Amino acid sequence: MKYATRSGWWPMICRLGICLVAISLWSPRLLMAQPELAPDSLTSTARVGSVEVSVQLPDCPEVVPALPDLTRPGILEIPGGCLLDTPLPILWSGVLLPPGKHQLSIQVGSSLQVRLLARSLAGGPEIVIPVKRSVLDRPASTILATVAVITRKNAKELFLRLEWGVLALVSHGVPAASTTQEVHGWKLQTFEFPEMSSMPAHCVLGTIEDPEGDLPLVRAVMVSTTGVGPQLRLEDPSRARIAATSEETTRALGRARRELRRLEGEDPSNLQEIARWQGRIRRAQQQRESLENKIQQLDDEGGVKILTPTGAADPGHPRLQVSLKMQQVGVVLQVRCISGEFHFLLRPTR
Repeated sequence: MKYATRSGWWPMICRLGICLVAISLWSPRLLMAQPELAPDSLTSTARVGSVEVSVQLPDCPEVVPALPDLTRPGILEIPGGCLLDTPLPILWSGVLLPPGKHQLSIQVGSSLQVRLLARSLAGGPEIVIPVKRSVLDRPASTILATVAVITRKNAKELFLRLEWGVLALVSHGVPAASTTQEVHGWKLQTFEFPEMSSMPAHCVLGTIEDPEGDLPLVRAVMVSTTGVGPQLRLEDPSRARIAATSEETTRALGRARRELRRLEGEDPSNLQEIARWQGRIRRAQQQRESLENKIQQLDDEGGVKILTPTGAADPGHPRLQVSLKMQQVGVVLQVRCISGEFHFLLRPTR
């Protein structure tokens, strides 16, 4: 029986070996190319209605770097970067994060409280996100960043988790729901914002469309600064996209420069590969310069318009509410928030 088993399997093994040799001869680089196909980033996604929220580690290191010192105040960058992309506003533990792409870092406060720090790639002040901190018994073999949706009593809740060695940071978020309103030809696409304790200084309200205006579609951002009343910033929607692309180009430029330095140090005789990376760096520099020029051009040519409120502010409301109103003076954007109710005149009555 032992001989029969070997005689049955041996021809099959031989045929398999011949096939592998034939494949390698037909395409000798097939197996060698497999490591190049491995992704250089880790991405986790979660769907909320018709939109997708994602968190990405663009250049995730192969091994877990040593955990930084959390006993001293400061900002700690996540190795390889961490990007949170959300097409809608999310209330993270009472703090509203506007839509768009955000670079996440770890912040250690003066009281040694650990939090996440979000910086919008489209511009605006940094936002601190509260987190719950825990220690893992069995850390993963690499840094992990994940996002998921939890359904509780027909309500959607987001779950953001960052694992770095034994450190785990977790934050729960309540997503806003999209809503649309039309008044006298004007169209407002905004959100049903969750109730919050405070508003960010750079709050994205949505988009406003005026088919008859110079800017058919504008992005509405309410800006609040210390000592200055709220202002409504109307900007070309492409500005935010261009700014985010410029930031990503800067990141790609940094990766290319690091790779060039590594190559020049390890194999300076590989002139062809060095020239290839030098070409990538030149193209990335040209692309970034072109994007920065486009942003400057939009700002110089009236791509941004600043409006101040009309009349006195009325009492506020804990839930941010945005709507279009037709008044005697013209079409008005009404914003009700914690600090008061404000009216911004979009177009006066002729």
